[in-house]
Amino acid sequence: MRISIEWFLLDNMLMNLAVLVLSAALSGFRLSMPAAFAASLSGAVFALLAVSSCPVLTKLLPKLLFALVLALGLKFSNFAGYLRSLLCVLLSAMLLGGLMLILVHLQTNEVKSAFVGGVLLGSVEIRLLLLTVAFAAVLPRCLRYLRNITRIDTNKIPLKVIVDGYSLSTTALIDSGNLLVEPISGLPVVLINNCPKFEEGYPVLYSSFGSDGEIIARRAKSAKAFIGGAWREMDVMIASAPSRIGDAGAIIGSIALPS
Repeated sequence: MRISIEWFLLDNMLMNLAVLVLSAALSGFRLSMPAAFAASLSGAVFALLAVSSCPVLTKLLPKLLFALVLALGLKFSNFAGYLRSLLCVLLSAMLLGGLMLILVHLQTNEVKSAFVGGVLLGSVEIRLLLLTVAFAAVLPRCLRYLRNITRIDTNKIPLKVIVDGYSLSTTALIDSGNLLVEPISGLPVVLINNCPKFEEGYPVLYSSFGSDGEIIARRAKSAKAFIGGAWREMDVMIASAPSRIGDAGAIIGSIALPS
């Protein structure tokens, strides 16, 4: 029986991706899509080598060792998180592998006859199922990407800031009437809700809704706004908001946005 290498790689890649999607749901970690696709593709190559030129890879130990690579497709912050990801990958592989065996058995009435040269042969319906899982895995990210591109129309944009070791990712409200700038450098000032109040920096006078005061601003080491489908660098000052900012985490003047 002839098996297309291209379809074999695609089927295994989609199966690996399905394992990672289920692992993300079980572990609570988000998928790192570039790492997930790279790990899934390497798993497909692993399977191809196992059935073509290196039968030792079909043994249990090499498969367990490869799970160490597949677990890198999830976002975790420490070694304990990695172990949790690895456990969920192994559990997901057993669950989905068992599900595939059941589906093949329901279609052929005999699982053993579905194995040819160590390869589990499924039907077109199973391939469509894998394609559906892959589509469902990437669809939310695509929708978020499109939403971020058009979010400028709602006067809110994603914002990432690093200043004096303090980092924050939030949503900033664009205010065309916010002309707050640091007088010496002339840099725009971004006000952030959860930013700590700086004891040292550049004093900036403000006036808002009849209340006047002074805030201390510091120059951001890094400030990026997501505009037009890409992260754009900004040169701005950062300060703690003197009062709570509505339903956004920060407020930024339109003069601060890159052209």
